[in-house]
Amino acid sequence: MDHPILSIDEFVRHFRFKAEEFGYESVELLELRPTESAAWSSTRAAFGVVINGEVIIGNRRETQVRCTAEEFELLDAEGLHVLAGPDGARLVMARRGPLSDAGLTF
Repeated sequence: MDHPILSIDEFVRHFRFKAEEFGYESVELLELRPTESAAWSSTRAAFGVVINGEVIIGNRRETQVRCTAEEFELLDAEGLHVLAGPDGARLVMARRGPLSDAGLTF
């Protein structure tokens, strides 16, 4: 199967459709500077793709380290914390949780 090279906007649009299909409520493109972090206290679940850079993705139950182009999913998250590595990171993610906790939703 051929895989076309997508622009970041096309990829986010495709990701948004998949996230809605999986029942996620908000989609975000995060561009984090080196060691910058983002957190959402009310997130119930999250899924996404690390586009580039290293990130640590954690919640109250587990921590996962993800690198370039890796997909991740955290179910029953009870909160979400994302920390970029020393070179910064770009990732697209979807979350379930109160929309009032939406942060960077677009």
